[in-house]
Amino acid sequence: MSKIKIYLGDLEHTWEKVNTWTFPLNVGYVGTYAKKNIPNDVDVTLFKDPFELIELVKKEPPDIVGLTFYVWSRNLAGKVMEIVKEINSNILTVGGGPEFTNLNYDNETAKEFFNGMGKFCDSFIVNQGEKGFLEILKNYIDV
Repeated sequence: MSKIKIYLGDLEHTWEKVNTWTFPLNVGYVGTYAKKNIPNDVDVTLFKDPFELIELVKKEPPDIVGLTFYVWSRNLAGKVMEIVKEINSNILTVGGGPEFTNLNYDNETAKEFFNGMGKFCDSFIVNQGEKGFLEILKNYIDV
């Protein structure tokens, strides 16, 4: 089996460059944990700029795209997932972040998310992403 190509993003809006363009530590932890636990099978690339992510998806489609959903980026993440699915519907899309957690999750919240901004999101990790993403990755490898 060849390496699984994973693109992880904590995306920022780009129109005014007013956001904090720091290293995406949150998804960095998720990627590092995956590489630590499945070291020979995973290749991870991190993104802040949505345009860079989309361009690379077009040129070198990954197996998995994982994006964070924060209040300031949730619509952007949802739109990027929509574009990813238009480029290649076989790419597994995974969301994470505080869009909903074990404290505010219920079936109605999940339905609202997956019928709205998350309708192109195949799976969403509740709470911390490292272990949840690893479980999704292990299941993906076993398929």
